[in-house]
Amino acid sequence: MSQVPQVLGALLLLAAFAAAQAGLVDDTKISYLAANAVGSAILAAIAYADHNWGFLLLEGTWALVSTISLGQRNFGARAGHASATSRPAVCPAELSMRPSRSVTLIGDELSNPQRLIRLLRNSYATSQGRQWLQPHVIWWALTFLRDNGVRADFDVLTDPELRRKIIEMPLPVGHGAVEPAGHAQQNFDLWWSILIDIARTVYTPRWRRLLSGRRRSLPNYAELRNRTTSLGIHPWMSSATYEEVSAIAQSLAVIDEYTRRGGADSDQVMSEVLLPELLLAEIHWLKAPSGRPGGTDAAGADIVLLRRYATVVNRWSDDRYLDPYDHMYLRAGDVLESLPPECPSSVPCTADMIRQMYDTIRRADASPARP
Repeated sequence: MSQVPQVLGALLLLAAFAAAQAGLVDDTKISYLAANAVGSAILAAIAYADHNWGFLLLEGTWALVSTISLGQRNFGARAGHASATSRPAVCPAELSMRPSRSVTLIGDELSNPQRLIRLLRNSYATSQGRQWLQPHVIWWALTFLRDNGVRADFDVLTDPELRRKIIEMPLPVGHGAVEPAGHAQQNFDLWWSILIDIARTVYTPRWRRLLSGRRRSLPNYAELRNRTTSLGIHPWMSSATYEEVSAIAQSLAVIDEYTRRGGADSDQVMSEVLLPELLLAEIHWLKAPSGRPGGTDAAGADIVLLRRYATVVNRWSDDRYLDPYDHMYLRAGDVLESLPPECPSSVPCTADMIRQMYDTIRRADASPARP
């Protein structure tokens, strides 16, 4: 048999592998999966013709897994995930998001210990004290980094010395005392483990999850409760009540559902999940009788989303480095500034819900007094 098909199949596999190792393509992308599926299928066909059964088993399995991953990735990208996650219907117009601004990253955001410490620490402030929001803030940041070619160094992420530094982090300036003693360290330990779980989910190729046979990548409520107990965190402590742990588990279940259906890029996470939740957190603090703790203006509304967007727009214009959460505010604000027309459908959709909440916080921001 001619060597041309064999060489072609091998080149497809090697090119995909080399591109993934060089960070030129993510191994969950359609182009990577397609190259693997076609290349391994060619080699499997040649192995069958040559009665090379061991090679057929290897390449046939590789082709099958790649094809399944490709089909599910493609299905997930087109199907939308609103029905699976009990979210409002998605209007076609709202998926036409403004092109992203240019992104400049250093590339060591998930390998430099100091940047990793800041990634976890800043997730607290970005979540505005809402435990159910923090997993999705971290999810978006990790997905954004993956989409922009930043590779995760799991040797660093799982380094015991880094974990020790995480646990010993001081509380943010102005944060109230946390009781009992040591609870803040236990909480940091819990969230560091959750960040690693989400990173594995975001960066693990779909075919590898299929081979593992696991339907879930992230801990459910019972597993989270066991984890908190093993860390010495009990339900009567702040940030670990049954309601809070249940809310964290629900947020992780949303990530799992998207992952099971092929994954999502950072724009999809933003428009369908994170942006509505960021707006909801703002409205929560607007309605809170005492306002936001540590707010910048006691006489008026402190809308973090609007304030941070204005700040990072200026930083981006000055070509200054933006960390992942800066980019989160930049992308969220850009989406809000370019919302599509009202949904023509009689079925409520995400864009309409976002528009209503955005109007609410803009009115509050323009008002001289808190609503």
